[in-house]
Amino acid sequence: MDHTVQVQRIMEAGCRPEDWLVYLQRLEKDPHLSDTTNRYRSLCSVYNGALKHIALDKNKTNPAYAQICINFAKLKMTHDPDDARMFFKYARANIKTLAIVHVEAAQFELDQGNRDKCLDILKKAKNLKSEPEHMIDTAIQRFNMTLTCLQSDEKNDTRHKGDHGHGNRSGLKPPLGPTTCIRVIAIRPTSLENTKPQIAALHPLSKLLTPSHTNSQPSSRACRHQSQTADCVQSHQGQPKPNVCGPGETPVIHDYVDTTVSFGRSGGR
Repeated sequence: MDHTVQVQRIMEAGCRPEDWLVYLQRLEKDPHLSDTTNRYRSLCSVYNGALKHIALDKNKTNPAYAQICINFAKLKMTHDPDDARMFFKYARANIKTLAIVHVEAAQFELDQGNRDKCLDILKKAKNLKSEPEHMIDTAIQRFNMTLTCLQSDEKNDTRHKGDHGHGNRSGLKPPLGPTTCIRVIAIRPTSLENTKPQIAALHPLSKLLTPSHTNSQPSSRACRHQSQTADCVQSHQGQPKPNVCGPGETPVIHDYVDTTVSFGRSGGR
């Protein structure tokens, strides 16, 4: 960026505060001004030159001129708070009708721990009827709420002094509104048809009582299971109980009983 050419163009265009503000904002982002000391000195020199060439009498109500003064005071704040305080006084004395200048000056005093001075600046701005008036009213309201930021539209919004930055920085619980999302997890019901193989696998007795096994020689344990099943069935049907088979005897199955649990089976066994 050729600073000489840029300044020459601004001068030829009539030294408008809007042009100076754009140029100064671009200059502050210039990567070539990396050294802290040289950057501070260079920027201060350009700010002083801009304020020298801008006609104060014609721009006392110009927001761009007010912003230049605010930015210059914030720049001074990084190296000399007392010098920044003096420049805020200069800005407040010459740009009385713009509320932003008074609010920024009050914010500076609040950041320095001077609460009484902060409130005094806001009250004076209220008496001057600086515009917009709601900006002064909001700043006073937030001051009374012991918030550390006097403007509600800043990125780093308000925080109570007792809040250390955890959770909601404003110290207030967020309202539950239409934009609040509640996550609901739906559980798909399990089909009973899918449980048939597992339930059937838990009843090995059904395999022992299938017709294909009636002519084979079951073990003594199988005989006891068969006898107990027959006893249960015949007790409900009023039939006599069969004799318990002994070793080496073939049991007689009077009726086939399927003890597996059926779910939705259509037709047959």
